Amino acid sequence: MKEVLEIKLEGMSKLSNIFAYLLSERLIEYDAFAFIKKDAIAVDLSHASDRLTLNKMIEMIEDSLNNLELKDNYTITIDKERIVIKIINTLLVEELLRKYGYQQDRLLICPHCGYVTIYPELLREHIKIHYLL
Repeated sequence: MKEVLEIKLEGMSKLSNIFAYLLSERLIEYDAFAFIKKDAIAVDLSHASDRLTLNKMIEMIEDSLNNLELKDNYTITIDKERIVIKIINTLLVEELLRKYGYQQDRLLICPHCGYVTIYPELLREHIKIHYLL
């Protein structure tokens, strides 16, 4: 896989913060993390374990979407450049925004790269990396 994998979100951009957080939580065990880009999620694979395959990545994306209660309401396609997630019923996204809106307020986002976490300590340590490199 490439060093940075792009995940394009169609119909769920308002849930991108919480999706990036849920995906990052799963990627930790593979030394990778998801962060927010302008209209997509990017996954930093530069230090990722060889155990992280494309199939495992798709499985983690599906788990994260299902955890957001989007089960059976999305399609995932893979092309050369990116993974595309398309929501089938965008009305469900609006309902989920009302349900999970308070959680989005708890998310902390790195101002340099878009890394997402709910833990202030992790964000603080992460930000230090930007100044050390």
